[in-house]
Amino acid sequence: MCTAIISVDPGARVPVLLAAVRDELAGRAWDLPGAHWPDRPGIVAGRDRAAGGTWLAVQAADGRVACLLNGFGRGCPGAARRSRGELPLAVAAGEGLDRARLPCYDPFHLVTADTDTVVLSSWDGAALRTRRLGAGLHLIVNSGLEGRDDQHPGNPTSPADMAARVAHFRPLLLAAPRPDPDDGTTAEAWAGWLPVVEGGGLAPADPRALLIRRTDRERRVFRSQSVSLLAIGDGTVRYDFTAAPATGTWHRVPVDAALPMRSRR
Repeated sequence: MCTAIISVDPGARVPVLLAAVRDELAGRAWDLPGAHWPDRPGIVAGRDRAAGGTWLAVQAADGRVACLLNGFGRGCPGAARRSRGELPLAVAAGEGLDRARLPCYDPFHLVTADTDTVVLSSWDGAALRTRRLGAGLHLIVNSGLEGRDDQHPGNPTSPADMAARVAHFRPLLLAAPRPDPDDGTTAEAWAGWLPVVEGGGLAPADPRALLIRRTDRERRVFRSQSVSLLAIGDGTVRYDFTAAPATGTWHRVPVDAALPMRSRR
């Protein structure tokens, strides 16, 4: 996942909105969001088939969401490395970050959100930085909050492109009406943000693009695989998802289906 857009308005009916764009190798297999982990009842997430983890996890019973972005910094040696995809599963389940295991993970940014609190945890391979995100609009990319955290100029991905993305999309989002998701279709619930998160009219090769397609030096193709839209309010979560963000084809993920019957709202 390369971009997370978060709006926090404590006075709104839905205080926390999250849009998350996942960029990944085009050939890496994954499953649509669902209850894929029998040992984690109540968790709904897309599943990465290669490592078994996820990039975004929802725990509807507690109204909690956790989403992951790769970060920059010092990687973990191969023999000790753990998959970062296990982090959103643990955090969404309420387990928190195991600080003793942090050296086993490559750098990351992890957003944890519920109705009352949004926290950004950033690990660069040496130190963990934790910030509470207050009222307002926040954009997170691989180079950190508002693209300002990166201190590693040798990164394979250009921080300049990420800064350009933030600079282009921040005013568009600020000018758009803040969604107030309730019942109805994705187009009805997310009308203000939908034109932006569907690309805002930029071509995938544009350095500012939110929905990308890139080829690296090894001729591997990276592209935006999916977009998730989350509305968190009053202990509930609405989750809209598309695996074809350029087409406008969306569906609503039934997060309550993963809950025990007595917990469903």
